Amino acid sequence: MPATEELSPAEQAALRARCSVFLAGHGQGTAADLLAGIPASTVTDRYGDGGVVSELEAEIAGLLGKPAAVFLPSGTMAQQSVLRVHADRRQRKTIIFHPMCHLDRHEGGAYQRLHGLTGRPAGDPDRLMTLNDLTAIGEPAAALLIELPQRDLGGQQPGSAWAALCSACGRTPHRR
Repeated sequence: MPATEELSPAEQAALRARCSVFLAGHGQGTAADLLAGIPASTVTDRYGDGGVVSELEAEIAGLLGKPAAVFLPSGTMAQQSVLRVHADRRQRKTIIFHPMCHLDRHEGGAYQRLHGLTGRPAGDPDRLMTLNDLTAIGEPAAALLIELPQRDLGGQQPGSAWAALCSACGRTPHRR
């Protein structure tokens, strides 16, 4: 069978329609199918005041043994929020990231426009960031953003350099 890039959109749709087993997601579905699966008794959320979102947050907080949790509908929103929290806690506005970091390249400067943060790229766009790249930044940072994997560098990961990068921040290496 030819690769899907060689098939017309109609041929691709016909091929997908014949699938009965899906390895990711929940198979084909429509918005109507999703809405039909919501019980009529579901209480809607009103900007964090009750409803299913508050129930989800309470459930996750309980599972993690934390006093509270917050649901953010997108990774973009979560990343921007975390950067802002770190900046406010440290009373600094500079965030450091690799020149190919998707927050800088693909999100329209939202960290700057929405949160007043200043981005400082560290390193060369064609290789992973190193400890030397970080030491070349002359100002104290609110946060160091390390994208794992480095998506726009072909999915590369820092490997053994991870511990050195984390030690520059005075932290034990961990992944989130």
